[in-house]
Amino acid sequence: MHMHSELAKICFAVNPRRPKTREACDEFLYVTNARGIPATVYDGSDESALAGATVLVVIGGDGTFIHHARTACRFGLPVLGVNLGRVGFLTEIGAEDFPEALGRLIAGDYTTQTRAMLALSVAGAAPIDCLNDVLLYKPAFSGVAHMRLTVGQEEVGSVYGDGIVIATQTGATGYALSAGGPILTEGLDAMVITPICAHTLRLRPIVTGLDTVVRLSVEGSGVVAADGEQVGEIVTGQELTVTRSQKTVSLIRLGERNLFTRIQEKLW
Repeated sequence: MHMHSELAKICFAVNPRRPKTREACDEFLYVTNARGIPATVYDGSDESALAGATVLVVIGGDGTFIHHARTACRFGLPVLGVNLGRVGFLTEIGAEDFPEALGRLIAGDYTTQTRAMLALSVAGAAPIDCLNDVLLYKPAFSGVAHMRLTVGQEEVGSVYGDGIVIATQTGATGYALSAGGPILTEGLDAMVITPICAHTLRLRPIVTGLDTVVRLSVEGSGVVAADGEQVGEIVTGQELTVTRSQKTVSLIRLGERNLFTRIQEKLW
């Protein structure tokens, strides 16, 4: 069992566009305050809500979790995901489990798991950190994307298709898996490079070390997204580079989890 700092304050992170989330958050605030623990709500706008917090509790699905994980990373907060809907890969508990989970947070009865992040740089700009995946894809209606891929010192060559996704172990069960990529088991420090709708079967998904520098270029133009949010584009002569970030995200774990059971529950 790890030693944890005292639970001084919880910050609940929500997606403001989901009314159901706000209702659940109000219930959680009531339960938390009844236990004598101060709590605030962060909806992505006012970061003062995060001041003094010792745990970030994200209410919502995996998408909301990934969005707020970057905030948790910046503020050095361990993060617990509470899912209101279907089973999630990253969310640890359902809404009905929160009172028990709160008791365990207060008692320090939990473990933390460190998840690696990627740092991507679009055309030499300052790096952006992401937890799940980096995506290079063609602009809408522009036909097939012609991309060039280099993995470390090895030039892979031309890739024709809709795009390429580069995922961490965390992101491997998302878009990368849907695109035909492999499942990476937990604790694996690797990234998986998967072509999306490749027009040849020559290129299979590539798994490489997280410290590898992956470089992508494109003929014409390509859009770049990090964790599902568009962050820029590259044109002929420019490069997208991806490697391990210096930052990590610390996930709160309350029990044993079976990755393959979750995949079956969510996707099969």
